[in-house]
Amino acid sequence: MNKLPPYTQSCLLYAARYAHTRPTGAAYQIVSSIMGHWDQLDDSIKVRLQDEAISEAIYNMEDWHILINKEV
Repeated sequence: MNKLPPYTQSCLLYAARYAHTRPTGAAYQIVSSIMGHWDQLDDSIKVRLQDEAISEAIYNMEDWHILINKEV
């Protein structure tokens, strides 16, 4: 499977950063998008997404744990 373009991977990272501190449905939507493209992400982006979810997410933790617990 082809990797997503770097700018698309960055957009998923930026979207996750936005959703970490908002008590909305954004976390679910972003995590779902990330999981749908997981195999197309660079390992460095996967680790970054997980690390930032661990340290930054404060709402919707059940959604973020899907991402945090995914094997890289």
